[in-house]
Amino acid sequence: AAAGVGRGKLPPKASAGREAADKAATPFLILSAEVFNALLAACLEDVPAALSAILVAPAAEAAGAKGAKRGGKPRADESGPMPDPSASPRWSKLSPTVLSFCRHLVDLCAKSTAPDVSLAVLASLKASLPFVRVFPKLR
Repeated sequence: AAAGVGRGKLPPKASAGREAADKAATPFLILSAEVFNALLAACLEDVPAALSAILVAPAAEAAGAKGAKRGGKPRADESGPMPDPSASPRWSKLSPTVLSFCRHLVDLCAKSTAPDVSLAVLASLKASLPFVRVFPKLR
């Protein structure tokens, strides 16, 4: 485990009820702000790119789109229609995960009070627009 990340028990000062609630929520406990920030930054930067590689590139190749000629990576400055990840053959399997990511991203954006975190979340939201737009009733 990385420094600051523990698996299992909470610090001794935590109550038994809190420990049971935290274990039910997640098997990991992040004890360090630096580790949390690094984990959040990695998720905000890497998840949209990974989802694009998994969902958008195969759909573009299957449709014979011009994006497939460049390796299937959509570019931010590219004019034209926004890629549709729901056209991917993998969409049915990954849509619950994508929905969860999008919900948490919007929730983080709404609850963030730190300007630097808000800026990072908004930048990630911009990169995630092809996935967010698939869920019109996202809240």
